[in-house]
Amino acid sequence: MYAVRDVPGKGKGLVATRNITKGTRILSERPLISAPNEVSNEERESIIYDQVKAMNKKERDIFPSFPNRYEFSDSATRYHGIFATSCILAASEPQHIFAIFPHACRINHDCNNNNNGLKDWNHDTNRYTVHAMRDIHAGEEITVSYETFLTNHETRRERFEDAMHFTCICRTCSLPDEQREERDHKIDQLVCLIKRADEVPLECTTDPWLTMLRYIDARVRVFQELDREDRNYGGALADAARLAIMMGDLARGRIFALKAAAIWKRLLSSDNPLTKKYTKMARSPPTDHEDGQDIWKTAVTDVPRGLGPDEFEDWLWKREKPRLVMTGEIVLKRRNFFFPFSELPHKNDIRGDGSFKNRRHWCFLGEILEYPLFILPMSLEVMDMHNKKTKVHFYTETRGYEVKNYHPRPESTIAILDAT
Repeated sequence: MYAVRDVPGKGKGLVATRNITKGTRILSERPLISAPNEVSNEERESIIYDQVKAMNKKERDIFPSFPNRYEFSDSATRYHGIFATSCILAASEPQHIFAIFPHACRINHDCNNNNNGLKDWNHDTNRYTVHAMRDIHAGEEITVSYETFLTNHETRRERFEDAMHFTCICRTCSLPDEQREERDHKIDQLVCLIKRADEVPLECTTDPWLTMLRYIDARVRVFQELDREDRNYGGALADAARLAIMMGDLARGRIFALKAAAIWKRLLSSDNPLTKKYTKMARSPPTDHEDGQDIWKTAVTDVPRGLGPDEFEDWLWKREKPRLVMTGEIVLKRRNFFFPFSELPHKNDIRGDGSFKNRRHWCFLGEILEYPLFILPMSLEVMDMHNKKTKVHFYTETRGYEVKNYHPRPESTIAILDAT
């Protein structure tokens, strides 16, 4: 399926020797050497030395072939240097365990939009696994991301240079500034959404649980915009499953659990603990959750039939249906003053003093369709006078945060004077 080969500019790497389909388990390995992180260097050095001495001949040939960027004075410091240079995180519970694996440690980095492998430590099998996140062609290098997806370009660059002593020049890091900034903005949105969801019960008194679901819904939409199906995407669906079940909504909880399990099965295989956990949850949603409430109470079978894909997603995420903002009578009477989005003046039609040649002032009216998530710069989804959805983005000095003081909510109207 793969071979260890020289990769230009990267040293050794894993290269596919045949086409590999999405979801295929590329490797599953036990460590050659492992050591806890929560010990002193002297203790770790001793642990590594003892394990090397206990290796068989084949293992002793493999281990010294890994690079070492540290100076050494004897075998113990040499082995420790090799370990420190090439080890990767295996387990994180109950303590952080780093390890050297025969092939997994040969896999090079590529940032998340480009990498084709997903690494994971399987606690049930005590093996390090890598699965294909997408189809991989024969001759293509197999790569993983050394960093979490939820880090922007600048953060990744600093960590790679400081901790791993290399500068990433992958396609994502080499994007034009505008495209890279747009991607980073979406990643920052995801981080903000996760943080805001944790704060919801403390600051939202009207319907904190529905607000929390809207934050999760927004996370899923950002992942879809990024065309990114990974562990974090599955985690968002898992959060929705747990929330729905906690609210007594077994119908939605089961569907969310099915979606999460399907993603983890594709990415991590059926023997992964997460896959098994959410498959079990979907098969039999728990009814005795310790924080359980019956606010959204439904039975497992209370799933509407005959809905189209978009309608079903609206039901699943409890999205409110849009309403017409203004009646036809009002539109006709005030046509000269209130514009729908499609008829707003173009910026090139505005005079130097800010006025429009055909009238002194005008106003865009829109009905707010959903609770704002206060991701900066803030945006609101609204319905204009022609019953068309559009986004209103705030590029004020505080990037829209001042709107929070007005408590915008669905059915409220936003009015923007002299909008273009």
